[in-house]
Amino acid sequence: MLAYHGLADGIIPTKGTEAYYNAVAAILPDIQSFYRYYPVPGLGHCFGGLGQGPTTLFDAMRAWVENGTIPEELPVSFTDTAGQTNNRFLYPYPAQTIYNSTYRDSIVTKCFYCA
Repeated sequence: MLAYHGLADGIIPTKGTEAYYNAVAAILPDIQSFYRYYPVPGLGHCFGGLGQGPTTLFDAMRAWVENGTIPEELPVSFTDTAGQTNNRFLYPYPAQTIYNSTYRDSIVTKCFYCA
Protein backbone atom coordinates (compact mmCIF):
# COMPACT_ATOMS: atom_id res chain seq x y z
CA MET A 1 0.00 0.00 0.00
CA LEU A 2 1.24 3.46 -0.85
CA ALA A 3 -0.23 6.45 0.96
CA TYR A 4 0.58 10.13 1.08
CA HIS A 5 -0.81 12.94 3.19
CA GLY A 6 -0.33 16.68 2.79
CA LEU A 7 1.21 18.21 5.88
CA ALA A 8 -0.82 21.38 5.24
CA ASP A 9 -4.10 19.44 5.17
CA GLY A 10 -6.63 21.49 7.11
CA ILE A 11 -9.38 18.87 6.90
CA ILE A 12 -7.85 15.56 7.98
CA PRO A 13 -5.17 15.85 10.68
CA THR A 14 -1.83 14.48 9.53
CA LYS A 15 -1.09 13.12 12.98
CA GLY A 16 -4.01 10.73 12.48
CA THR A 17 -2.33 9.18 9.44
CA GLU A 18 0.94 8.99 11.33
CA ALA A 19 -0.80 7.38 14.32
CA TYR A 20 -2.47 4.82 12.06
CA TYR A 21 0.85 3.93 10.45
CA ASN A 22 2.50 3.60 13.87
CA ALA A 23 -0.37 1.43 15.15
CA VAL A 24 0.00 -0.93 12.20
CA ALA A 25 3.78 -0.96 12.69
CA ALA A 26 3.32 -1.92 16.35
CA ILE A 27 1.37 -5.00 15.28
CA LEU A 28 3.32 -5.80 12.11
CA PRO A 29 6.97 -4.77 12.50
CA ASP A 30 7.73 -5.58 8.85
CA ILE A 31 5.38 -2.78 7.77
CA GLN A 32 7.87 -1.35 5.26
CA SER A 33 7.56 -4.57 3.26
CA PHE A 34 3.95 -3.81 2.35
CA TYR A 35 3.05 -0.24 3.35
CA ARG A 36 4.77 3.06 2.60
CA TYR A 37 3.48 6.39 3.90
CA TYR A 38 4.83 9.63 2.39
CA PRO A 39 4.19 12.90 4.26
CA VAL A 40 4.10 15.77 1.74
CA PRO A 41 5.32 19.19 2.94
CA GLY A 42 3.09 22.09 1.92
CA LEU A 43 0.33 19.99 0.36
CA GLY A 44 -3.24 20.75 1.40
CA HIS A 45 -6.16 18.33 1.36
CA CYS A 46 -5.58 16.30 -1.84
CA PHE A 47 -4.29 19.39 -3.65
CA GLY A 48 -3.54 23.03 -3.04
CA GLY A 49 -1.10 24.67 -0.73
CA LEU A 50 2.54 25.13 -1.59
CA GLY A 51 3.27 21.47 -2.24
CA GLN A 52 2.29 18.81 -4.71
CA GLY A 53 1.44 15.15 -4.39
CA PRO A 54 3.64 12.52 -5.99
CA THR A 55 3.13 12.25 -9.72
CA THR A 56 4.39 8.69 -10.17
CA LEU A 57 2.38 6.94 -7.47
CA PHE A 58 0.67 4.47 -9.80
CA ASP A 59 3.94 3.65 -11.58
CA ALA A 60 5.66 3.12 -8.23
CA MET A 61 2.87 0.81 -7.06
CA ARG A 62 2.97 -1.17 -10.28
CA ALA A 63 6.77 -1.57 -10.10
CA TRP A 64 6.49 -2.72 -6.48
CA VAL A 65 3.75 -5.26 -7.17
CA GLU A 66 4.94 -6.55 -10.52
CA ASN A 67 8.73 -6.33 -10.17
CA GLY A 68 9.38 -6.13 -6.43
CA THR A 69 10.95 -2.67 -6.85
CA ILE A 70 10.47 -1.02 -3.47
CA PRO A 71 9.58 2.70 -3.78
CA GLU A 72 12.36 4.27 -1.71
CA GLU A 73 11.53 7.76 -2.98
CA LEU A 74 8.80 9.47 -4.96
CA PRO A 75 9.44 12.55 -7.10
CA VAL A 76 7.31 15.66 -6.76
CA SER A 77 7.36 18.82 -8.81
CA PHE A 78 5.51 22.00 -7.92
CA THR A 79 5.48 25.70 -8.71
CA ASP A 80 6.26 27.99 -5.79
CA THR A 81 4.81 31.45 -5.13
CA ALA A 82 7.60 33.02 -7.21
CA GLY A 83 6.59 30.92 -10.21
CA GLN A 84 9.65 28.66 -10.11
CA THR A 85 9.35 24.92 -10.60
CA ASN A 86 10.71 22.97 -7.64
CA ASN A 87 11.74 19.33 -7.82
CA ARG A 88 11.99 17.18 -4.72
CA PHE A 89 11.80 13.62 -3.54
CA LEU A 90 9.49 12.31 -0.87
CA TYR A 91 10.82 9.60 1.39
CA PRO A 92 8.71 7.08 3.28
CA TYR A 93 7.91 7.80 6.92
CA PRO A 94 9.65 7.82 9.36
CA ALA A 95 12.39 9.22 7.11
CA GLN A 96 12.29 12.94 6.35
CA THR A 97 13.38 15.11 3.46
CA ILE A 98 16.10 17.46 4.72
CA TYR A 99 17.26 20.64 2.98
CA ASN A 100 21.02 20.98 2.48
CA SER A 101 21.60 24.74 2.59
CA THR A 102 25.12 24.49 1.15
CA TYR A 103 23.59 24.32 -2.34
CA ARG A 104 21.68 27.60 -1.87
CA ASP A 105 19.22 26.71 -4.62
CA SER A 106 16.17 25.04 -3.16
CA ILE A 107 14.51 24.43 -6.52
CA VAL A 108 16.79 21.55 -7.50
CA THR A 109 16.55 18.00 -6.25
CA LYS A 110 20.18 17.71 -5.12
CA CYS A 111 19.53 20.24 -2.33
CA PHE A 112 17.56 17.63 -0.42
CA TYR A 113 18.43 14.32 1.12
CA CYS A 114 16.81 11.59 3.17
CA ALA A 115 17.37 11.43 6.92
